[in-house]
This record gives sequence, C-alpha cells and structure tokens, in this order.
Amino acid sequence: MYRQVPHQKTPFAKASEDAATIVLEQSAKSIELYKDGAHWKVGSGTSELYPAEEEQANALLSSLKEIQVEDEISDRPDRDADFDLTKESGVHVSLL
Repeated sequence: MYRQVPHQKTPFAKASEDAATIVLEQSAKSIELYKDGAHWKVGSGTSELYPAEEEQANALLSSLKEIQVEDEISDRPDRDADFDLTKESGVHVSLL
C-alpha cells in the first residue's frame, strides 16, 4: 500500500548554508571536501588535502541545496535493496 509520508521537501537546504565539510561515500570509498576560509580542499580519509576546483565544489553544494524530495517509497531500511538502494549502488552524502 502506498501512502505519502510528510517529510522535509529540501533536506539539504538549511545544512548547505553552514556546511564546512561535504563527505561523499560509496561502498568502501569516501572523499571529503573541507572549507578552508574562502577555498575548498579535497582529501580522502587520512590523505593529504589538495586544493579543490572551487567552481565544482560550489556547484555541488548549490545542487545539494536545491534537491527536493517528492515521494518516500518506503521508510523501512530492510527494504532498501528492493529499491536498489545499497551502499554499493548509492552515494551517501553528509554535510557537516
């Protein structure tokens, strides 16, 4: 049975305003973007930080801010694989 569940329409809107770190994880891989003053740095776990392409980092943050959730198809984590939402197939995004 399908039912519409109330949820936040733009889940990243508020967090993107103050984000100093963006973490992207897929499977066992992760990459972090860190705001250093007016510039972004990129690294992977314990690796060295390198200057990020500012335009790309800002475009990612802007895109995340505009993401809108239209419908929730399930609120049961045990059904994630039914919708091809696994650690291997998806990207987990965190704004800190």
